[in-house]
Order: sequence, then C-alpha cells, then structure tokens
Amino acid sequence: MRESVHLPAVAGIFYPSDGTQLARSVDACLASFDNPPAHQAPMALVVPHAGYVYSGMTAGRAYSELKAWRDRIKSVVILGPSHRVSFRGVAAVTSQKFRTPLGDVPIDTASRDQLVAAGSVRLFDTAHAQEHSVEVQIPFLQRVLGSFKVLPLVVGDASPEAVASIIDKLGAGPDRLWVFSTDLSHFHDYDTACQNDAQTSASILNLNANLTPQQACGCRPLNGLLSYAKRNGLSFTEVARCNSGDTAGNKDRVVGYAAYTVRPTPRNHDNLSNDDREQLMAIARSSVNDGLANGNPTQINYLVSKALSKRACSFVTLHLNGKLRGCIGALTPSKSLAQDVADHAFAAAFRDPRFPPVTAAEKDRLEYHIAVIGESQPLTFKDEPDLLSKLRPGVDGLTIQLGARRATFLPAVWETLTTPEAFLSALKTKAGMPQDARSYEASVYQTDSWP
Repeated sequence: MRESVHLPAVAGIFYPSDGTQLARSVDACLASFDNPPAHQAPMALVVPHAGYVYSGMTAGRAYSELKAWRDRIKSVVILGPSHRVSFRGVAAVTSQKFRTPLGDVPIDTASRDQLVAAGSVRLFDTAHAQEHSVEVQIPFLQRVLGSFKVLPLVVGDASPEAVASIIDKLGAGPDRLWVFSTDLSHFHDYDTACQNDAQTSASILNLNANLTPQQACGCRPLNGLLSYAKRNGLSFTEVARCNSGDTAGNKDRVVGYAAYTVRPTPRNHDNLSNDDREQLMAIARSSVNDGLANGNPTQINYLVSKALSKRACSFVTLHLNGKLRGCIGALTPSKSLAQDVADHAFAAAFRDPRFPPVTAAEKDRLEYHIAVIGESQPLTFKDEPDLLSKLRPGVDGLTIQLGARRATFLPAVWETLTTPEAFLSALKTKAGMPQDARSYEASVYQTDSWP
C-alpha cells in the first residue's frame, strides 16, 4: 500500500522551494551560532514561524542548541497555532510522511494514534492544508538532526490543560523533543513592539500561562507548555529576541520574534559557574592521579569558590573506551562539594567492587562525568502504575528501598532505559528486589550533571 504524503504548503513563500537553496538558507541561520554544548538537552524549544528572511536567524539560535544531540533525538512533536482554519481542539494529519524540499520525514504514527485513541487530538487534514506554523520548523530539524520522526499538530481553540495533557501522555524522554511555534506581537511600530515583547518575554520566563493572542499568536500551544513547565519544574531561557524591523522589514509595522529553550530547573547548586564545573572536573582527575601516586584521594585544603565549599553530594562516573569503568556517589551531603567530588572520583577509580582498580596505563584514557545531586523528595503513590505515571523520563533520579535493600538510578540512566517501566524494573533488579515487589518506598531527585 502506497504511503500518503503531506505536501508542503508554503515552500517558495516562507522558505526556498529548491532543496539546495533551502539547505543553504537553513545552514546560514544555524552557522551563526556555535554554542558550547549545554549540560543537558532541551526538553522543548519555542521558536518563531515567519518567513526565514524575517525570523530564521532567531529560530536558528534555538535549533543550533540541538547539534550536540543530533543522533539522540528520534521523535519531535511540533505544536503550532492555526492561522487559516477555526476549529476546537488539536489536529493531526492522516498522512504517513511530511514532505519538504529537503525530502520526506516519517510521521510518528504510533504517537499520533495513541493521542487519537485517548481523545487528545483528532485527525483533521484541513487544519494542516495551508498552515505554515508547523511546516517552517521541519527544514531546521532536517538539517540539525539525524534520523527522526515528526508529529505535526495544529492547535485550534484548546485550553492550556488540554495541550499540557498531550505532553503528559507522550512524555518528555531524552529521545523526544517538543517544539512550540509562535511569533510575538503583530503590527505595532518598532518602539511599541519592543516594549510589548519585552513584557511578554518576562511573562514567559515567569511561567505565566495566560498569554493572549495579542502577545503571541501561538498563545494556545505556548500556554499549555507554560502550564506543564510550572508543575514539572522546568524553566525557560530566552536565547534570542528581535522583530521584523531588525531583519528585513520597515519599522512602521513590525512582528516580534523570540526563541527559548526549556530545561529542568536545577534544584540545588544552580549557581555553579562554568569555572566551578571545570574546577570540579580538574579535582576529579587530580584525585585519581593522587590515588595512583599515593593511594589516597586529593585533600581540598586550599581555597575554592563559595559554591564548591558548600556541603553537597555527588556521583562521579568513569568510562573507558565508551564502557563503564566505575561509579560511586552519595545521596546525602556530608562534606564540601569539592571534597565530595574528590572522594567519589577516587572511590570510582579504586573502590567500585564491580571493577579492578584503575591502572596507570588507563589513567589518560578515562572519561569523567560528574552529577551534583539535588535534594531527594519522597514520592507518594497509591500503586505501581501511579508511580510510573509520576516519573519524568530524563529528569528524575529514583531511589527505591525495601527493608535493607536499596538502590538508585541517576537521571542519566534514562539514556539507555527510556521508559518508566524499563527504568523501574532494572532498578528493582539492582536493589535485589523481586519484580512483583510493591511495598517499597520511593524518592526522586534531580541532578546538575556534565559534560
């Protein structure tokens, strides 16, 4: 059976219709930004949807942050407002592929069908037929990601709760990206637009889920993201803002554009600077070197920053040739963060019972990963399905305990165990619990980790 394809509606209008020219246009928007890799992939992007000559550079600033996760992101859900068709709810397409001049992208039909079955979206091709808010995002994804599927959704008259429930149902795992498409104010003079958009951006950064169409044409999908972010501990970072008067238009009647990245809010030690992180990495390496030289971890008897001198706990993980070589840490703070990292780097190298001690020949080939542990919070649940529904893939570390049996998985483990069911099952095995155990206690925490 021949697969149906959703054809582009605005190729040659909002962006070039020739594939070679389109690739060059998108690459130019991305190439202006060579961002150092962030410590964590964004859960979501908020990006504008005007013609590339107007808003492409602003969108490119956000999309460029995906370069480090090119091969990790496998599914992208795009939500944009409806500009041409009035309807209630959220609309998906019936097609199996979405075409742009850069080629066809497979549609994530499994996720689409899941949402349709739950009554969260409906199949309504008319909403997509001439809509640009979703379409203009796909060429950026085609140039910045590897192999991926896309789920295009056009949002009509839908409440923030209805949009947020879509995120709840599909989840925010490490292999899924959410893209929310919106411009800001429309058709004010330049100075008025700058003032209005600054106020709107402040509302977005404060997670105010009551934006109006006058503030952002994509307020309905965006309010849903803001509502979800507020109750799930996410924060927005503005990475670019301008208007058409700054790019390709006159300053009499302008349209505003902004781009944001959305990530989990660090719970503890969100004041760690890049210098702090670099120093902790140097401390970890030094402690392993000292262990090889004299059998003891580095002692932090010198002045460190205020953030590193505070009592905190960490995990230090070592890899060799891409394979685990040691991992030791603690969930309860007992010493300064600097000394905690030194002690756990030493322990990961020489005291992890799963591995022989690190040798001098391995020293220079070790890869280090540091995770600063946030405060653990008890997780109350009525049954195991309830617990699984409360876990946030890619965000939460989980500790379970049944009597003397106790184990934890850091949030980084979601990279290999991507579903809550697999995550919890493996954690039970680690703790030595039977798979049918139900009366255990659970707590969750978040980490600030790098690289």
